[in-house]
Amino acid sequence: MIASACAALVDPVRAASLLGGLEVGRVERALAHSSAGGASAGAATLGLAVALGLARSSARRRLALFGATIVLVVQGGAHALELEAVADRVDLSRPPALLADVPPVAAPARLRTYRAARHTVGGATIFDRIANLRDSAGENFAYPAGYDHVPGYDPALSTRFTELLSTAEGDGTVVQVLRLLGVELIVLPVEVARTHTLQVRAVSPDGTSALVLARVRPRASLVRRWEWVPDDAAASVRLRSANRDPSQIVITGAPGADERPGEGAGTPGACTIDEQRPERIDLHCRSSEPAYALLLDAWAPGWEATVDGRPARIERAEVVARAVAVPTGEHLISLRYRTPGLRAGLAVSGLAWCAWLALYLLLRRGRPPSSPTPASSAAASTTSTSHP
Repeated sequence: MIASACAALVDPVRAASLLGGLEVGRVERALAHSSAGGASAGAATLGLAVALGLARSSARRRLALFGATIVLVVQGGAHALELEAVADRVDLSRPPALLADVPPVAAPARLRTYRAARHTVGGATIFDRIANLRDSAGENFAYPAGYDHVPGYDPALSTRFTELLSTAEGDGTVVQVLRLLGVELIVLPVEVARTHTLQVRAVSPDGTSALVLARVRPRASLVRRWEWVPDDAAASVRLRSANRDPSQIVITGAPGADERPGEGAGTPGACTIDEQRPERIDLHCRSSEPAYALLLDAWAPGWEATVDGRPARIERAEVVARAVAVPTGEHLISLRYRTPGLRAGLAVSGLAWCAWLALYLLLRRGRPPSSPTPASSAAASTTSTSHP
C-alpha cells in the first residue's frame, strides 16, 4: 500500500517540477534520493524511541537523546551535501531565446518585460511546455538574466494594476498602457500582435510568442501637464483612450487649494535616478517651472517622500504610479518605504512584554515563602538532638 501511494506521487511531482528539458532519469534519481533520506531519518527517529524506551535511568535517557540528536544532525547534513541538482544553472541564468537580440542593461535601468496573462504555450510533454515558457520569457525566467518582470512574480499583486491590465488586454489597449507605464518589452501571442499590426522584434522558437518593443516614457521623468480625476475608473478610461497624449499624466484624487492647472508646454527639464535600494530611491530633478516628478514604480501605502529634506505628498498618477510636485529649480527627491503600522506594532509588542514582566514580578513578590515540610523538620530536629 505504501509503495503504491509513493508511486502515485511520482507523476504529480514530475508535473509540478519546473525542470525545463531535463531527463526523466534525473527526476527519478532526485525522488529516490529524497525517499532514501526520509527512510534514514525515520530509522534514526525509531532508534531514538527504542533507546528511550529501554533506558531505565534518567542519565541513560539523556545520553540516548544526545546520541540520537548527533545522529540526526549528521544524517541531515550528509543528505543535504549529497543532493543532486535538478536544474542546470546555465538554463536558469541564460536569457530567454525570445530576448536574445535585446541584451539587458545594468541596474537600476534594467529593462522591464511584461507577458500577457492570457497567453499560454504548448508542448508535447511537461518539459517541452516548461522550455517554451522559459524561452518566451514567462513567469520569472527572465529575471536571473538581468531583466525585470512586470508586475513581478508575487501572489500579492496590486488590485489596481491587475484590473487595469486585465481591462487593457480585453479591449486591445494593453500595448498603449504598458508604453505609458514605461515597460520596454512586451510578449504577446503572435496572432494578437498580427491582429493589431504591431512591430514584432522577435518570435519564440515554438512560434507562439512575439516580442514587441514598447517604451515611450523613461522610468523617471518630469511632466508639466496633468489632469485630476476623481477615481480609478475615470483614470483608467483616460489612460486607455485612443488620443492619449504621453506628455500629460492623470492624477487620481482631489487637487489642493493652491494647486494650479497643469497646462505647461515644452520640455520642463530632466529627472534621473541617483540611488536605488529596495526601500529607497533618490531622484535628481532640474525643472524650468513647477512640474511633477513622475516615477513609474508601483504606488503603495507606506511610501513617503521629501523634496530637499522637506516632507512632500506622493500622488497616485496613471492609476498605479507615483508623482511628486517639484518647484522650479534643481532638487533632490527621496522616496522611502516604511511598513504601515510597524511603529505602532512595535509599541504594542513592547507594552505587552512590559505588562507580562510586571505581572511576573508582582506574582513573584506576592508569593508567600515556602514552609519546611514535616520530613525536613523532623530530620533537622534529629540532627540537633544528636549533638552534645
